[in-house]
Amino acid sequence: MRHIRLSLILHIAIGALHGVVHSTESETKERFALRGEGYLNVADGHDRKIARPFLVSQNSNNIPSINLLLSSLNIQSGQWQGEVSGLLGTYANQNLSAEIGPFRNIGSLWLAHKPKDDIEILIGVYPSHIGLESPISMECMTPTRSIVADNTPYYQSGIRLRYETGNDAFALHLLNGWQRSSLDKEGVIPAFGYEYVKTHEDMNLRISGFIGSVSHDASESIRYHQHVGAK
Repeated sequence: MRHIRLSLILHIAIGALHGVVHSTESETKERFALRGEGYLNVADGHDRKIARPFLVSQNSNNIPSINLLLSSLNIQSGQWQGEVSGLLGTYANQNLSAEIGPFRNIGSLWLAHKPKDDIEILIGVYPSHIGLESPISMECMTPTRSIVADNTPYYQSGIRLRYETGNDAFALHLLNGWQRSSLDKEGVIPAFGYEYVKTHEDMNLRISGFIGSVSHDASESIRYHQHVGAK
């Protein structure tokens, strides 16, 4: 039987507050944002609630759903910057199901320091360095994600060392596995990532990769992933 899929995606910027607080030594900037996006997939010929089991975005059928409800707080003071964000919705239910406890609803939790203008050290839970797409549809080239994006990390945890020079940026990532923010009783899952970004006028070239384990199971092989993209 033919399967007809019609997607209606609504993006709602629920609110955004921007504040600047001045201190005696430096300027502290605080930014709070709250946004949401909903969707409706209409499937004719299939009586199932999940559109495709390998998708983690817009994957519910025949019922209005919230894909992502995201709140974030970003604070910057001098050479320090930090962010924490929480999220709800079908994206969180599907994509963060392997996390432990409160990490199932944490989108980001990181602290960064710039000892020099061209060097930054970041530690925590932060967006993935692989690919060009984001969990936020408004930041993507298309409303829905590609199959490649839905099967590579949207977030990761660890330490990032980043160096910028002119239009070039290089980064090394010491990671906790393949898209993992929480720690179980066995500890860190060792993994390594690398990244190169070239900015030229209105185009960005990104080369990124991953080498490492995806679980504590010794029988699983090491995963190698290479991505090249431009936008």
